Amino acid sequence: HAARAATLFGASQALCENIGAPAPEPDQARFSDAIGHAAAALEDAAFSEAHAAGRAMSVQQAVALARSGMPSVPLAPVKAAARLATETP
Repeated sequence: HAARAATLFGASQALCENIGAPAPEPDQARFSDAIGHAAAALEDAAFSEAHAAGRAMSVQQAVALARSGMPSVPLAPVKAAARLATETP
């Protein structure tokens, strides 16, 4: 999981830099801590390689990687909520 995390950290850092939107101040410490944990779990070369691979990813590739480990969310509750939000009482 550490290599995947390092890759996603690289992708998120590149995206933030490209759009000129650094992480909000309260999130920067948590982000730095999480990067530190991923780096500690990998050898330096492995972390650097995974991080660089993330920085080179397109947004679509990064999203696909991030979603690849997530459980699928059933759409029925989402569609029901959207329908309820648009109904007039």
